[in-house]
Amino acid sequence: MTVDQASFRRAAGQFASGIVVITTRSGHAMTVSAFTSVSLDPPLVLFCAEKIARFHDAVLAEGAWAVSILAEDDEKTARWLALRGRPLDGQLDGVAHHPGPATGAPLLDDALAVLECRTTAVHDAGDHSIVVGQVEAVAGPDQPVTGPDEAPAPGETSAPGETVAPGETSADPGPRGPLVHYSGAYRRLRPLPRTAQRTREHDHGPKWTVFGQNDPRSCGRRLDRHRVRPAGQMLFRSRRPAVSAGPARCGPGPSRGRFR
Repeated sequence: MTVDQASFRRAAGQFASGIVVITTRSGHAMTVSAFTSVSLDPPLVLFCAEKIARFHDAVLAEGAWAVSILAEDDEKTARWLALRGRPLDGQLDGVAHHPGPATGAPLLDDALAVLECRTTAVHDAGDHSIVVGQVEAVAGPDQPVTGPDEAPAPGETSAPGETVAPGETSADPGPRGPLVHYSGAYRRLRPLPRTAQRTREHDHGPKWTVFGQNDPRSCGRRLDRHRVRPAGQMLFRSRRPAVSAGPARCGPGPSRGRFR
């Protein structure tokens, strides 16, 4: 059965992804959405490079590269470094950056986090190559560049299993969130505030009732304490004019994140 390419693009576009810029010491740079962490021990990440892109051969020949995870206000940079046919010389002149201590590849100053990697494997995958790299240095928000043994691995959280206390809301994610690509458009995240109230059952002991932003107490559902997660539900907010999605529906559990 042949899959229509346009239908495949639309379906795959329903999976929201972050945006990174991959750079090499020689000055090549490319916007990438197909990026993920792979392994904790050793620390590995991968990205996919289109074979017809100029960056493809350059990054494979270099053998070392850096990853800058873009923030929500870096859309201009993302668009510029995704533009086909842009000049190779000076393509980072308008973007604040500095050389990474481990690879010498440019690290974007305003990135949410940066990783420096060396290629360990390249896998053929249709019209792309899957490039796997071992992380040699990493830096996050307000964190100096360190080796992988001194810092959390990509994707690792600082406090897993944390719960929301009675009457508290989810933790503030900070003033800058990640740049996100969803359904063919750049978007950004914003938290959906929730309140957690403690209730008691005569036969089941302490419970938590979690209420969504748009479904007041009549839509709440009691949940076991260990199922309450602190991060809160997230909304994707497009930079284009938002279209109302209508009121939230009462479902079998807490209101899920919604795309706009």
